[in-house]
Amino acid sequence: MKNPKPPLTKKQEDRLYLWIIIGFLIIVGSLVIYLIYGVSALILAVPILVLGALLLTLPFLLLGGLEWLVKKLREREENKWK
Repeated sequence: MKNPKPPLTKKQEDRLYLWIIIGFLIIVGSLVIYLIYGVSALILAVPILVLGALLLTLPFLLLGGLEWLVKKLREREENKWK
């Protein structure tokens, strides 16, 4: 019997939920705009929806970058004292 997949870490879980929310907002938002206003409004709205979704990822990118920076600085300090 195959081993089951290991459980997701908190970071992986958060990233998965973020992508699900972004996909849902873009797809459902596009569908609603198409149904109410038509194709021409949809063409204008999709780039705006995508940019709005990218704004949702900004805090995660900033926190990920800060985490990476702290790890690098911590490694540098540990190597400095060896």
